[in-house]
Amino acid sequence: MQDQLDSILKSLNEVKSTQNKMITSINEQNKTLKSFNKRFDDLSTEINKLATENSFLKTKISELENKLIQIEKTTLTTQLDELNILNELADRQSRAQNIILYNLPENLNNTQIPISDGDNLKLIFKEMKVDYNPINFNRLGKPSDRTRPLKITLADKKIYL
Repeated sequence: MQDQLDSILKSLNEVKSTQNKMITSINEQNKTLKSFNKRFDDLSTEINKLATENSFLKTKISELENKLIQIEKTTLTTQLDELNILNELADRQSRAQNIILYNLPENLNNTQIPISDGDNLKLIFKEMKVDYNPINFNRLGKPSDRTRPLKITLADKKIYL
């Protein structure tokens, strides 16, 4: 009977040893799980921080895009205004050499003899004692009952002013 008891004790010791090994293994797995849980918690915290920061950055980007759109609109408006001013200046400079005469009879003088606009201009500038040398002159508008204005383009505006 002693042999049987020894055998049972031996078996129990083996079971106890196996159980201790299993408990040790489980404890190690618990430590590993706790370590993973801590890592997951840390990662979750970092992800939440990144999500908050991402949301903040998206808001800032949206604000910057709106400001950029406003700046582009303002710049475009300013450029158009500057272009309009430059066009106006160029137009004024091109017209600065022009003179328009109104109520100058067309092809008739007091004796009812036809005389050209060029001859009329020579007489007018001779009376004004101005050295006259137009590049071009022509009547404005379509011929009608009323006297049309005469546009004169001079060689240089500075000479005649």
